[in-house]
This record gives sequence, C-alpha cells and structure tokens, in this order.
Amino acid sequence: MKNKLVLLTLVVTVLGASGCARQCKQAKEEILKPTQDVMEYLNTRPSGNLLASEGCSYLLDRFETIPEGAELIRNIADNRFSYEKRTCLRWVSSWRWVCHGRRVYPPHRRPYPPSYPGYPGGGCHRRHYTYCANWDYDTIREPGYTEAVQLSRSLDEMFAKTQNLCSYAADGRYDRAYQEAQILLEFITNDVKPSEDRVYAMACD
Repeated sequence: MKNKLVLLTLVVTVLGASGCARQCKQAKEEILKPTQDVMEYLNTRPSGNLLASEGCSYLLDRFETIPEGAELIRNIADNRFSYEKRTCLRWVSSWRWVCHGRRVYPPHRRPYPPSYPGYPGGGCHRRHYTYCANWDYDTIREPGYTEAVQLSRSLDEMFAKTQNLCSYAADGRYDRAYQEAQILLEFITNDVKPSEDRVYAMACD
C-alpha cells in the first residue's frame, strides 16, 4: 500500500437515480403541494364558522399524508445527507501465495505441495501485500441533515396545530378556531414553507 499512515475511505450512501426521483415526487405530492394549498386557503382568512362548516374538512383532507411525509423527510435525511467514513487505524504487512496455471485438487488428493517445482500446471510464488487489521467507523452528516430533521419536526407540529384548530371549530369555539388558523398560517409561512423549499432544493434539484 502506497501510503500506510492514514487512509480515508468515504463510503457515500446516496439514493439511486430512480429511488431519489421517486422520493422527490412523493415529497412534492405529500408535503409541498398540500402545504401550498393550505397556505393559500388560510390566506383568505376564513371565519371560525366557515372553518367549522367546510374549511376543516378541506384542511384535514389536504394534510392527511403529512405524518407519512414527515417520515419520508427523515428517510431523505438519512439517505441523502449522511455518509460513513472509514479510517484504517492499523495496517499489517504480510505475504500471500500466488499460483499461476495450476490445477485445483482437493487437499487430500494433491500430489505435490504448492511450492514444489514440478507442481502440475505451473508453480507458486510469494507476493507481498498489506491489509487493514483495525477499521474505525464514523457517520458524517452534512448541513442539510439537520435542516431536514428539523423540517420533519415542523411537519409534525403543523399537523398537530391543524388538528387543534379543527377541534375548536368542532366544539363551536369559532373565535378561538379563527385565532388558531392565523397562528397556523404564520407558522407555515415563516417556518414550514421556507424550510420545505430549501430541503427540497438540496435533495432534489
């Protein structure tokens, strides 16, 4: 081995082309599009009464796949933004037998030892080689990993906020439902949507 002091081998775990495309399409359908639709709807400032009569049915329908979407983002974080680094801590020098043009016999039927000059079909010789006797493994996470995991948390929180506001609407607490809808809109506009766009761009564009 040319350099025996330190050898870094990066084993990058990247989604295959088809797997990446499939996950990106799924993210668009289960996360990006529903979030955009809900944000546009909440920007119309629906009243608590309207939320109770029809709005929450729409919100719950559009956000039905958000929990699965949050899990998808966590999978993307693991597959797209992390990789394993292997470092050899100890190289060992040794010798190996290399045989050319020899016949293969079962050990109990071999007529000559491998080093014997008249070994049928050719002889064997020793060759120097090195191998790693002690590997150290470490998982490296790129900056996109942290943001993707945070996005998955935000998606779970967005889903919980939606369930909460619709509970108020169903209980007839229309003023509170309206307030919760505005809180949800602010959360989506300032937190979820920008993070979605960044993570999608890093993982899929």
